[in-house]
Amino acid sequence: MKEVQFSHREGDYLILKDENGEQLRLELNTVLRQAVRNQTADSAQFSPGEVQAHIRSGLSLDEVAAKLGVDGDEIEPFAAPVMQSWTISNPPPFPFWLWLRISMRR
Repeated sequence: MKEVQFSHREGDYLILKDENGEQLRLELNTVLRQAVRNQTADSAQFSPGEVQAHIRSGLSLDEVAAKLGVDGDEIEPFAAPVMQSWTISNPPPFPFWLWLRISMRR
């Protein structure tokens, strides 16, 4: 098996180079994107908006992950913007103690 390294991206393709400098083109399709994110076809059946709605309703990252049947690392990028937007002057729409509990898990 040949070893290849990422060179650059051209639109919907990754350009890879082997040890001899030969370039290979790899299409960035859905299957590859899911593999890079360590997702299965079933685990990708949620939207970022769905994750964010659950976080806004007061569920923790772990609770949302369990509800969706995925690993917390898979949904954290979608939950982070919501959790980062909460401050003392802009608290979440649920009790303060719950916000603290969720904040401490980051």
